[in-house]
Amino acid sequence: FTTMAIMKLVEEEQISLHDPAYRYVPEMASMKYPSSDASPITIENLLTMTAGFPEDNPWGDRQLDETDQMLRDLLRGNPSFSNLPSVAFEYSNTGYAILGMIISKVSGMPYQEFIRTRILEPLGMKDTYWEFEDVPEDRLVIGYTPDSLTVAPMLHDGSYGAMGGLITSIEDFSKYVSFHLSAWPAGSTGEEGPVRRSSLRKMQQPQYARLNANSKDWDDEDCPAVTGYGYGLGIMENCKGARRVSHGGALPGFGSNYFFYPDLGIGVMAFCNVTYTS
Repeated sequence: FTTMAIMKLVEEEQISLHDPAYRYVPEMASMKYPSSDASPITIENLLTMTAGFPEDNPWGDRQLDETDQMLRDLLRGNPSFSNLPSVAFEYSNTGYAILGMIISKVSGMPYQEFIRTRILEPLGMKDTYWEFEDVPEDRLVIGYTPDSLTVAPMLHDGSYGAMGGLITSIEDFSKYVSFHLSAWPAGSTGEEGPVRRSSLRKMQQPQYARLNANSKDWDDEDCPAVTGYGYGLGIMENCKGARRVSHGGALPGFGSNYFFYPDLGIGVMAFCNVTYTS
């Protein structure tokens, strides 16, 4: 959803994917990169997890309810790098928290409100929430720890909400997945979604693709596959040409996953209420 909001701003020509992030987040202007010849982090770097920030799971999950000031202090304090920008993929929740800051700065409203009014409502997602205290009591699922199945404390929404933590139902989320599937095949019918179908296809294209030569097919037969991360989505194409777009996520008490096959028009979603359930 954060990526879709960025693509909406791109369509409205308010930002470019190639803009340096420091243009919208001034705390990033004085960052010390690993080398003097490093290129500045762009919005596209943040989308594709190629900003050079180190892997921050599961630490990032626990930052959901942190304040904007904490995130700004983190950036102002010269965060660590594991790579130069635009060199390698490495999963960064912090990068997506920064994207939330960019959406808020450019749109002039909290990114939660922008996503709600510009994406969730146009998709008819009326059973989706940012803050668990806003969910009707009889609708809220309780999460549990994997070891003792005790109740896991729920985290409030905060500055890291752009990396995850949205609360929704399978019925509502299916509208989002169906919208992604509507991008295929390309056609000349009118645009009906919150972003153009061409933007959806752009989100679903792998960047920094890599070969997994030892991959197996569903029946455990050898079947090499190419995988990559697009704009907020993981993409795989196997030796038989089957394309799968997917993403998983987890917070204390919960695990989730969804994937869809653009060429088949099929999507599958699973929400679980035990921490990091696969």
